[in-house]
Amino acid sequence: MSSYQLTLVTPAGKMFDGPVDFLTAPGSEGCLGILAGHAPLATALKQGLLAVKSEGRERCFNIGSGILETTREQGVLVLCDFAVEKNMKKTSET
Repeated sequence: MSSYQLTLVTPAGKMFDGPVDFLTAPGSEGCLGILAGHAPLATALKQGLLAVKSEGRERCFNIGSGILETTREQGVLVLCDFAVEKNMKKTSET
């Protein structure tokens, strides 16, 4: 799977900056997914969960409202009010 650069920025600074394979974001009009090569896009984000998949690993961030911009040359830029990484725990059934 192709990857692209994601930069996640808050007023406190960069929270994430690296290659990703896929992300889902809480768009103001509903959830959206971004793969490599996505058409250029700028959209508003609402508070919610930003999920990032990279190298078989998933990271999730609770984010505040903001904007998401995609370009073919520079990847994806997310600017938001805040971002807090969630600790994902695996659970097993007994």
